[in-house]
Amino acid sequence: KVLDICRQISMPENYLKTLLENLDEANIVLFGFEENEENSYYKAYLEFGGRFEETYRENPGRSGRFILHQGFKWDSIDNTRRAFANYTCFPMYSLEDMRRGLAGILNEEDSKRSLEIAEGILDEAAVRKHSNELLYLEVGEEDNPRKSFDLNIYRADITMQELYPWMLKMCQEYSIPLNEFHKLYEPVKTQKFGHLSGGIDRKGREFLTVYYGVKGSTGDWQ
Repeated sequence: KVLDICRQISMPENYLKTLLENLDEANIVLFGFEENEENSYYKAYLEFGGRFEETYRENPGRSGRFILHQGFKWDSIDNTRRAFANYTCFPMYSLEDMRRGLAGILNEEDSKRSLEIAEGILDEAAVRKHSNELLYLEVGEEDNPRKSFDLNIYRADITMQELYPWMLKMCQEYSIPLNEFHKLYEPVKTQKFGHLSGGIDRKGREFLTVYYGVKGSTGDWQ
């Protein structure tokens, strides 16, 4: 059934092969759709939540890492325009490890304000929970300059409105009109803040992205 869905939305053949090779190990399959002013994209993800226990067992200390997600993305009109991403999870990272990771991706000289925002949100989460309750990932894609992080703070149990000051700083940094921001923010401000991702996108541009309210994925990682 999963492959039938993928074929119906024209997943590239080499992606179908990769997905099939890894499907049995995945505990969650996710589908998405993304649209902007120029293009629209289909997305599919495999999540390998079962790898947590194996990584803890085989990697004492903070050295463990594993691929938690594989991400497939392709243009809905022309599936030769595509990107494949690996999401590498570092489940044993301390707070300082995470800070070093953020600084390695958001270069302090070129991205000082964005790094300040990311570190601020991380520190807010760390006040609520020990760092081993937070989850840090890094993302890379084939054949493009994307390099980004994903900071999962679901377990800190922080609402969107509690991090409102940091989101205002994002608006200032990226010249987002406040009236447009508040149209999106007001209906969801009581939702749980889930992920902060950021870094350099596939076109070499800096970004920060907020995710909220997602259930049934690594928001509930074991």
